[in-house]
Amino acid sequence: MKKAYILFLFLSILGFAQRPAKVNTSGASLKFWMHQIFQGIPSPMEGSLPIKSGKIEFTTGGKVKQIDLKVAIRNMEVTGVGAEEQKTMGDRLKSFDYFYAKKFPYAEIKIKSIIPSKTPDSYNSIVAADLILRGKRKTITFPANVTINKERVTFHSDVFRINRQQYGIFYRSSRRDVIIKDEMDLKLDFESL
Repeated sequence: MKKAYILFLFLSILGFAQRPAKVNTSGASLKFWMHQIFQGIPSPMEGSLPIKSGKIEFTTGGKVKQIDLKVAIRNMEVTGVGAEEQKTMGDRLKSFDYFYAKKFPYAEIKIKSIIPSKTPDSYNSIVAADLILRGKRKTITFPANVTINKERVTFHSDVFRINRQQYGIFYRSSRRDVIIKDEMDLKLDFESL
């Protein structure tokens, strides 16, 4: 009887330690900057993609094992321009030329590891993740400040860079005075419930 109770207690603690936490989608986002030069003047296209859902899994030691995030491309919010331009630019960025939201309404981020940074003065962690965008999956690494307090996780990344062509965003303007750079910047912010 005593052995059965100890086994039950151990399994209960183990189950509690491994219980996934949900991401608080309120305020959670993946910000983006696409760099465009119009007639020699930088004219970035920027916006925010909301996190629709997310799950954080923990090891028995209370460390983060994996984080899965679903990013809503179709709910993109364009920033950095006036109200009249927001819809026009939003429609353009959701089109086949860019994010192709009709076919790929969601992107995914699968965080596979979070290790302590060797230079913690700036960001305390180095994150390795798979980014799935327009059906293309690539592994990325970037610095972030990650705080874990029991099952409470706060995550704020540095701005990190990807090559849009690796994700099937090949658009080039036909105008000679418009240059759209291949480099695209992202920033990920979220916390658990």
